[in-house]
Amino acid sequence: MFKYQKKWCYRVLVMFMALAIFLSGPFSTLHAFATTDDHTIETFDEEVMLLDTNIEPNSGDELEEEQSTEIENKDEIPDDTNEDIDNSTSEPATSDDLLKENEILETDTSIINLMDTGPLDIEEEKVCKIDDVQYATLHEALEEAGSTAIIKLLNSFTTHQSVIINNKDITLDLNGYTLKVDTTADEGLKVTNGTLDLKGEGELNVTGKLYGVWANNGKVTVTNVKALGNDYADGIGVYADEDSKVYVLGDITANIGAQAKGHETQVIIHGKINRSEDADEEKYVIIGRSGMPESWGAFKRINEVIEREFLIYTDIYEKAMVLVKADSSVPERICAMLNFNREEFDFLYSKLEAALGMAIEGWEYEIELLKDIDYTETFDTKGCDWEFNLNGYTLNIITDDDVGLVATSDIRIKGPGEFNVTGKKIGVQAFNEGTYVTVTNATATDEVEGVGIYAAGRVNVSVLGDVSGKAYGIKLKGFENQVLVEGNVYSSNIGIGDVEIGGSTVIVEGSIYADSKRYLELGEVFMLESEGRTDHGFDEMKDYILYADEWLSQINLWVRNAEFYNLTVVNGFGSGRFAEEVWVPIMANIPVGSMFDRWISDGGGEFGDNCETWTGFKMPSNDVTVTAVLDGDTIETYLLTIEDGTLENGSGSGTYAAGTEVPILANPAPEGKVFDKWVSEGGGSFKDVNNPNTIFTMPSNPVT
Repeated sequence: MFKYQKKWCYRVLVMFMALAIFLSGPFSTLHAFATTDDHTIETFDEEVMLLDTNIEPNSGDELEEEQSTEIENKDEIPDDTNEDIDNSTSEPATSDDLLKENEILETDTSIINLMDTGPLDIEEEKVCKIDDVQYATLHEALEEAGSTAIIKLLNSFTTHQSVIINNKDITLDLNGYTLKVDTTADEGLKVTNGTLDLKGEGELNVTGKLYGVWANNGKVTVTNVKALGNDYADGIGVYADEDSKVYVLGDITANIGAQAKGHETQVIIHGKINRSEDADEEKYVIIGRSGMPESWGAFKRINEVIEREFLIYTDIYEKAMVLVKADSSVPERICAMLNFNREEFDFLYSKLEAALGMAIEGWEYEIELLKDIDYTETFDTKGCDWEFNLNGYTLNIITDDDVGLVATSDIRIKGPGEFNVTGKKIGVQAFNEGTYVTVTNATATDEVEGVGIYAAGRVNVSVLGDVSGKAYGIKLKGFENQVLVEGNVYSSNIGIGDVEIGGSTVIVEGSIYADSKRYLELGEVFMLESEGRTDHGFDEMKDYILYADEWLSQINLWVRNAEFYNLTVVNGFGSGRFAEEVWVPIMANIPVGSMFDRWISDGGGEFGDNCETWTGFKMPSNDVTVTAVLDGDTIETYLLTIEDGTLENGSGSGTYAAGTEVPILANPAPEGKVFDKWVSEGGGSFKDVNNPNTIFTMPSNPVT
């Protein structure tokens, strides 16, 4: 009976001690045991959690040593409490033995109490505060913040959790410290319908897996941003939607710098976008759903003032913008899209394809050249109306693709300069009723199938220079096409071909150099070069040769075989070789600080308006030099003498600079006679030689 009670008492006591240990704190493994003089009476092995007690690593051994000193006359004392202890069934011989066993239990109880001792009551370090309330984590502060709050950092720290702000306006007072958000969650910083502003010196650096910063209808400011990406998607430094504004004061490190969506959304990056070598070149940034390469960034120009601080990435659909700080390595601008998106500013690009990529079908666009441009892709008008202000420069479309220019809508040029198109099989292909095309030169390079101009279906094509194609110079299809060539047509086979004989008209100011037996193709009929007529009866075309079959009169080919002369433009643009009587666009090039005065000519010709910096000049039948005169230039003048007439001032003579347009008036004819015409001894030209009241253009010499 005593034996049973003793073991039962031990078990109850051990169970109470185990319960006390369990309730005392964090878990660790503890071995409790009781012994008799000769045997271990009871063992207990329980898994419990103990608080960190600041006990030295060897404290367990010291306790075992204490235990051994308190136990007398023991044959075995367990040396390692992690080993199983032999559970003997021997009984104590006397009540003194029971007391000794209880002493042992008391000793064991002291061990449990020591192991159960919790840490010292040390206050946890605080990292931020709102007003006078301090918080151990940023997330606690955000949770406690009201709709508007200022969170002030108390030291630098890193959080590995996403920072999420919903429907709150938070100002983060950096207070000279650095906050790092470094998480493998999808978003490092996520702001929805709220704001996160920065105040004071310091940094907020954010790293996320798919997005560094994610903003929806939010305003966010950060220092540096990083997006890691994964095996399936590139990281996006900043994602901004729903009219968000995100300001990055430093750099973005991500394969996709930023994605902006929404009408008024803006991402402003004051540093750089750093990308890996294998990043997609076409996705430097994304506007809406359209990726853009780095070269598509534009400078804004307002009233001739260029804003060079940021490169702007945007499109006309979304109107969202990503702005990246520009540095000295930015390529020079070669073209401008005028009145971008119908606004009162221009966008200046380093690549023509960037400007062309902005187009929306059905809209009108004006592109101004700032440099000579070589473009190596097919130019497709894509249903837009284009006007190129050549500005004295040359645009060359030179491609190995089959077609150089595909025009389904209008494309025109203005001003001096050249717009030259070269394709493999077709230089210029114009179709779609009502399309109007103007180029300088059109060329097809294929030795067998090359067609310089292909016009189909009531289109109008003007070529200010030459047309070249090995198979056809010009090929017509459909009805009522109009083609004007101010230069020559070159072909080793057919000069002009009309497959369907659809009532088209072709006018060539120069000559057609082709197989003389295939000068004009009319269906299956060919006309020879020698079959042209000058007795066609059209007075306005009296200088032209007409090629038209009396049975197939639906096509008219007019060839003037004009002579070509050199035009030299001084202080301006527009020089070249042109047929007589052709109007040539010219433009003054005015140095900074100078003022334009007027145009003058040293060899005749006619100005559209000699007081305009940009005007037209009608070629005379000789080489000629025209000069843009600037204020302060010394101009040589020459004597003009009028016989049987007066000048504009009523006198009979005066001195004028070359190129000056002088009104002249003939005296009334004697009775019985009528005025016939003006004649000049010494050059110059009359606006209307048969009009007694006309304009005379002064040559560079005295004249009567």
